[in-house]
Amino acid sequence: MQYETLPTSSLAPFVRLNDISLNGVEITRIGGEPIDTGVGIKHTPATYDPSRPFLKIDAELVICAKTVEGHAKADVHLAEALAAAGEFALTPRGAIMVFLVISMSTAAGLGIGQSGAWSGYVTFYSPTR
Repeated sequence: MQYETLPTSSLAPFVRLNDISLNGVEITRIGGEPIDTGVGIKHTPATYDPSRPFLKIDAELVICAKTVEGHAKADVHLAEALAAAGEFALTPRGAIMVFLVISMSTAAGLGIGQSGAWSGYVTFYSPTR
């Protein structure tokens, strides 16, 4: 499966688009040689407000069994994939993995699954990196 990947510089617009609040942290490229460790969240004390949490995200962006169950009620393709996965999808980890595969399929434009924050997020993962 091939899908267009986004550069890590696109994380900042993704954060704004999905109403993610960062307090005293920034998304930054960590890099490294000989192994590139990618991108991480770095604490920036100068911008930290102790009266607010470091990171605030919408419940829709928390990936858990409840999230997958909610998406499956609205997405027939996800519900069918979960059913086809059988016992594997009965565990939270299995259900989440099926959900992410469907999200990747959506990002790849395969015409299955519903577009949303997770299908956008998976485009930051490149299978070639």
